Amino acid sequence: MCVSSTQVKSVIVSLARCLVDTEREMSELALGLFTTLAQRTTTKEKGSGNPLVRLLPDMLSSLYADEQFERIMEVRVCVCF
Repeated sequence: MCVSSTQVKSVIVSLARCLVDTEREMSELALGLFTTLAQRTTTKEKGSGNPLVRLLPDMLSSLYADEQFERIMEVRVCVCF
């Protein structure tokens, strides 16, 4: 099964919303995922740079209309570049 980049972006945005979930375990799992993604870089064959950096513009534009946008943006993810 082939997954399009639009589907990946949609899933990442949904996961970003989980950062402020009322269930603590869900928000901690989402934070762990984003922390791990922030520390990854891709190989030259697949592209360069951090996957979150490439997805950030789409994430922000999708989340901007969300009522939880400010709370989502307040979550601190350890980004090591």
